[in-house]
Amino acid sequence: MHWIALLLSLSEPTGSATLSSSSNSASRGNDTTAPAPAPVPRDEFAARPVTIESRLGFGIPTGLFGGALSYSPVPEVGLECGAGTNTVGLQLACGLRGRLVLGASRNWDAGVSRAFTLTSGFSTGPYVDNHDFAKLTWVDGPGPASRSYQRAYWWNTDVGAEGRYESLVLRVFVGAALLLNPGSGTDLVTDGAYVQRPSTSLFYFGIGVGLAP
Repeated sequence: MHWIALLLSLSEPTGSATLSSSSNSASRGNDTTAPAPAPVPRDEFAARPVTIESRLGFGIPTGLFGGALSYSPVPEVGLECGAGTNTVGLQLACGLRGRLVLGASRNWDAGVSRAFTLTSGFSTGPYVDNHDFAKLTWVDGPGPASRSYQRAYWWNTDVGAEGRYESLVLRVFVGAALLLNPGSGTDLVTDGAYVQRPSTSLFYFGIGVGLAP
């Protein structure tokens, strides 16, 4: 009888180990914990509603060179005002901007928040219409006379693309401006020049680079 008890005592660890192994296997088989989701890139448009930009372009509402301050209470809508200079004086501009926010990329440019923009607004400042294209293509005489405006009023509309990486802001845009007071200009007639019908529209393009503090 003693040898039977000894055999039973020797077999107990093996059985326990087998039960433990089976229990661990079952535990691993029932482990359905999902992997942690990838972090969602931060939307910089929502995180940084204020931007300060310097702008450079041809015929843009703030002139050849200027700056603008904008505030967006929500990422999809913003208000901006700016000032700059063209070749004849100070330009002032304000506008309302709408955004189609595309969100942040997860690819090679991960962390960059992007949006398409539509901006429309008002600008004013001194302006001289030199009829440059007509003068370049004119073959006989000095061509049309320049037309000077002590203060021209414009309605501007442009489309663009905007990108943000942390506090850095970059926007490119192209648009058209409608002259609201074409009859208030003065023709600068010189010898041989003729008076041409005033231009009422202007195409422009530009780039803005700045910070969102």
